[in-house]
Amino acid sequence: MKLLVTGGSGFLARRFIALAHRSGHEVTSYDIVEPKTNIPATLVFGDITDGDAMRSAVRQHAPEIVVHLATVLTDVCAADPVLGTRVNCLGTANVFQAAHEIGVRRVIYGSSVAVFTAGTSGRRGDDRPIVPANVYGATKAYGEQLGATLARQWGAPEFLGLRFGWIYGAARDRGWRDLQRMIDDFLSGKEEVQFPNYAAPNDWTFVEDAAKTILHCLTSPTPTVRAYNVSGDYRHVRDAVAHLQRRFPGTRAVPIEAELPPSAWEFQCDGLEREVGYRPQTSLEDGLDEMIFWRGSESVA
Repeated sequence: MKLLVTGGSGFLARRFIALAHRSGHEVTSYDIVEPKTNIPATLVFGDITDGDAMRSAVRQHAPEIVVHLATVLTDVCAADPVLGTRVNCLGTANVFQAAHEIGVRRVIYGSSVAVFTAGTSGRRGDDRPIVPANVYGATKAYGEQLGATLARQWGAPEFLGLRFGWIYGAARDRGWRDLQRMIDDFLSGKEEVQFPNYAAPNDWTFVEDAAKTILHCLTSPTPTVRAYNVSGDYRHVRDAVAHLQRRFPGTRAVPIEAELPPSAWEFQCDGLEREVGYRPQTSLEDGLDEMIFWRGSESVA
C-alpha cells in the first residue's frame, strides 16, 4: 500500500515509517525538516501550511492513505498560540483538502487526550465530551471536528483520529519532557535524579505500541467515532522510578512535588480494541527496559 506520512521526521512518525516499511508498504515522508536518522521512505520537503505544496506532494505520490502526524506540541502552542493554530489547524485543513482533491481513501490523523480535561465527565471512553484545557488541546479538538464535518460533507476520504496520551521511548526530544527527562537522567548514569512526584497516575504509551496502532488502522473497518482513544499503561511515576532504581541501584531518586498537566489521563481505549482489534500492550516496566536496551546498543555502536 502507498502511504504518505506528514511530519515524517518526528518521533512517532519515524517509528511508524520503519514498521510500515517492514510490513511491505511504500512510504513517502513529507516534512519541513530532515530526519535525524535514515528512514526507509521517499523524502519530500515541504510545509503543511503551504496548501499548494501539500496538494502537489499528494498528487505526485498518489497515496491510498495519508497519515497526518505533523504537529507542534503543547509547549510550543502555549508559547505561541498563533503558530500552534497555523500549523495544527490551517496545516490540518490543508492536509484534509489535498487528500480529498486527490482521492485518498483514508486519512489517519494524530489527535490527543489533551482534547479532554480531568474532572469534566464521568465517561472515560471515546464518547467523553471534548473540553480542552490548553491551546494544544483546542487545536486537536478543531482537527477532530473538522474531520467529522468534512466526512459528512464530502463522504470521502474517511477520517480516523487517534487520541494519544503520553508517548515515550528512546530519543524523544520534543513536547512535554518532565518524565522523558527523568528517564534520560537515569539512563545517562547520573548519581542523583530528581523526579516529579505526581499524586495521580498518567498514561504511558510506548512508542512502538503507538506505531502499531497506526499500522492496524491502515486496514481497519470504517470507524463509528470521530477518534479512538489510545491508552497505554496507566501508572504512577513512582512505579517508573522504582523500576529504574532496580536497574540502576546506585542512583538516588529525589522526589519533587509537581502537578500533572491538566489532561484527563483516566481515559480508556474502548472503541479501538473493539473495532480495530488492537490496543497498546507494553507494560511500563517492559517499555523502560526497551529504552535501557536501546541506550546500551547505541553506546556499543
